[in-house]
Amino acid sequence: MINKELEKDEIIKILSENEVIGKGTDGILFKYDENTLLKIYYKDIFDAYMDISKLDSVIKSNLEIEEEMKNINNKYRTHLETAISNINQLQSTKSNSLIKGVATYKSYLIGTFIEYYREHELLYKIFPSLNNGEQRIIFDTLEDLIEDLYEHGVCPTDLKEDNIMVRKSDLDVKIIDLDGKETRYENMEYLKKFPHIKTNTIKAFMDMKKRLEKSIEIEDEER
Repeated sequence: MINKELEKDEIIKILSENEVIGKGTDGILFKYDENTLLKIYYKDIFDAYMDISKLDSVIKSNLEIEEEMKNINNKYRTHLETAISNINQLQSTKSNSLIKGVATYKSYLIGTFIEYYREHELLYKIFPSLNNGEQRIIFDTLEDLIEDLYEHGVCPTDLKEDNIMVRKSDLDVKIIDLDGKETRYENMEYLKKFPHIKTNTIKAFMDMKKRLEKSIEIEDEER
């Protein structure tokens, strides 16, 4: 697992020079190298539109580093420990190749390293070009991946068309954004005690499936 401490100059270079692959609610996804993306969590650290030359002062202000680093149990340290624990838990699943490690600044979590699936496309973009058989294969594969994650205590409750990637050549499927706040990492006893967590995942999957199928119906009507 990658556990890389980034210096300020490297962070500024990434923010100002690296290719932006995508942007979500909590972070920006940058190309880090040919095989790796880096999602930087700007919401907890700095405003994405601020002058990045002020990074040090903002981090000191937001995280209170001088005081907080004295307390091993502060919430930002816990974020890092939780992220590493989640990655280790994910390693026992069929989705183990997605998250590669963590990026830190002054020992605080600022992002995650993610596998760069260059040959994959977002499901909502590729779905209309697939035939019925290929669409069923993708849904069946997703059900298998979701069940596998659940059996290992991972519940992605934010399943949606832009959190699924597919390689058209062989219909390889990846569930992404498993480092997001909507993914629950729990032990099985907890999940059995609170079955609504799995229900939320299933509902998100079924809602996504209906939306995709509806989009095909609308497209067919417009032809």
